[in-house]
Amino acid sequence: MIDEIQAGRDTDRRVAEALGYEVEEADGFLEMRSPCDLVGPQLYGWTKLSRFSTGIGAAWRLAEKLMKRHIVRISNGDGDSCDVDIITANVHITADTFPLAICRAFLKIAEEER
Repeated sequence: MIDEIQAGRDTDRRVAEALGYEVEEADGFLEMRSPCDLVGPQLYGWTKLSRFSTGIGAAWRLAEKLMKRHIVRISNGDGDSCDVDIITANVHITADTFPLAICRAFLKIAEEER
C-alpha cells in the first residue's frame, strides 16, 4: 500500500520507474538511465539513482512535475508531518517528511493514471 511505503532506495526505484527510467544495479549502486527528464546536466546515459524519498532537491523536482498537471497543496500538517493534497485528483497523503510525502503522492497519482 502506497500510504505505508518508507523512505529509501526501494521507494526511489519505484518513483524512477514510474517516471519512465530504466533502473539497474551496478557495483552495488543503483543507477538510472534517463528518457531526458529530471536528471540535471547529464541528459543521456546512466547516472546515480536520485534520492527522491530523502533528498529535498530531487523531491522538489518531483513536486514541480506534479504541479505541471495537478493543483497541489503542501503543508506542514500537524507540525510533525507533511501533508500533500493533489486537489485535482482528490488525493491526500501524510508522511514524516516532505520528500516521502511527495513520493507517496506521486506514486498514488501514477497508480491511478495507469
